Parts: sequence; C-alpha cells; structure tokens
Amino acid sequence: MSKGQFPEYKGKLPMAVCFSIYDWEVACYSNLLGMIEAFFNRYGYKPKYGTGSHDDTNFHGSYSRNRRKIALSFTEAAQSEFTDIRVLSEEEQIGDYAISRCGFLFRVSSDGRKEAMLFIQDNLVDSVECHSRSMENEVLNCIQFRYGAIFTFPFEYGPEQYLSGINLIPKGESFNSNKPFKRRLDTWRQNYKDKSFMMHKGYFREIYPVNYFTSKHFENKVFGDELFRLTRDFGVLNIVTQDKENKLFKWTLNEIELRKVRPVAESLSIVLSVEV
Repeated sequence: MSKGQFPEYKGKLPMAVCFSIYDWEVACYSNLLGMIEAFFNRYGYKPKYGTGSHDDTNFHGSYSRNRRKIALSFTEAAQSEFTDIRVLSEEEQIGDYAISRCGFLFRVSSDGRKEAMLFIQDNLVDSVECHSRSMENEVLNCIQFRYGAIFTFPFEYGPEQYLSGINLIPKGESFNSNKPFKRRLDTWRQNYKDKSFMMHKGYFREIYPVNYFTSKHFENKVFGDELFRLTRDFGVLNIVTQDKENKLFKWTLNEIELRKVRPVAESLSIVLSVEV
C-alpha cells in the first residue's frame, strides 16, 4: 500500500465501507430518496437524521420532518450555488464516539463539482465486492456517474470529511499524526481544484479495491495505453454500462494486486493524491 493512502487505523471504532462517486448526473431526483431509503432498509436501518444547507437555507433535525426539504434541495441542486445534504441513521455510542452506522452524503459546490457517498459499517457487509454488486444497480438506476470507488475507511477519521479532502483529527490524536495521509489529502484537494486534473478526464483520486471510470481514462493520450495494460495484467475489468455517452468500467483489485498497481499508477502521474 502506498504510504499515507489512509490514516493509521487505531482500532477504536469500526471501519466504514464507502461507495463514493464524483462527476455525476441524476436523471430523476424523485427516485433519489427511494434509493437512499432502500439502501438503509437493506441493512436493517431507517434514515433518522436529515440535515443540510441549500444556498441560504439551513435545516436540521429528523429525516421524516425534513424529507420534503431534502427532496426540494435535490431537485434545485443544479441551479443552486451550494447544496450539502446528509441523511444518517440513528447514532450509536461506542466509547467516546457517537456514530451513525449508515449514511448518505450529497454535495454540489459553487464551482460545479459534485460529490456523493453511501457508507455502511463494515461488519454489516459480507465483503467490499459483495457490497459493490448489491449497490451498483440501485445507484446506476438513479445516478449516472463518471468516476467512483468502493473502499473501507476508519469511522474515527470521518468518511464525510475524506470525501471532501478534509483532515479530521480524532480525539486524543496529535495534529502532527498521520502526516503522509494529510499530505496526500492536501495534494488531492489542490489537484482537484484544478479543472485540468478532473477525474472524468482520466485521473484517479487513489487506486482503490473497486474503481469505476469511463473510457476517457483509456483515451488519455499521455497514459491511456499504460493504464490499459495495467487493467489487463492486474485485477478484473468489467463493463458496467454500455451507454455510448457514459460507458462505465469497473476495475476490481485484491490486496496483492493493489500493492503492485499503486506505485506503478503513481509513477504514471494518474493519481491525484500525489504530484502529477
């Protein structure tokens, strides 16, 4: 594993299995709430909290009370300056922490960047690969995305913060801890702000156990051929959708393959968490 790709796990809290997507479009926003609720229900949870910001409007409280506001925020997100929605299950106390074991995050920023994440506690999922198979159809029926990934991440370092490249410092941790991880976060955030380094143009945030990307990655004139060879020689590459406008590939790698692929991918300057 590349040093610093994830923070050092202290074992205080469970891990979260995260399905993150970037650069997406929603064909029918009315289906989005149904997808979220189905995701929660599959694992025996219900949306408990619904909070968010939509331009100058802020709301927080129970999901049932704010469901209409969330639906309206989804519908108007494309025309808004900023939309940030969080749907979370009931919090459970683990030591000094209160965590929601299941959640959905949705963000549209003023510069047009779109990010979303579904997460679930890892012991509720058979495996990362099984989780990806069970989520694919639901997500793709509702959202067309051009880049995504599935991976595990420590709850104490905040899946939500990681989505946006923010370094969350857990209780009892020094600001100077996990320097390699913080450096990669900072580098990714700087590259991500530069529109010439967008993921849908052929880059990866990191190389994860499960990676989703479009044919734009293979069409990149600088490293497309090398990437194709990597996907041919390591892991399993499948076509998820055949849409000509959005042909989506899924590249799955095991731990041994990840250790081999990550340094090669970084040397090709296609990973935005290192200097490109």
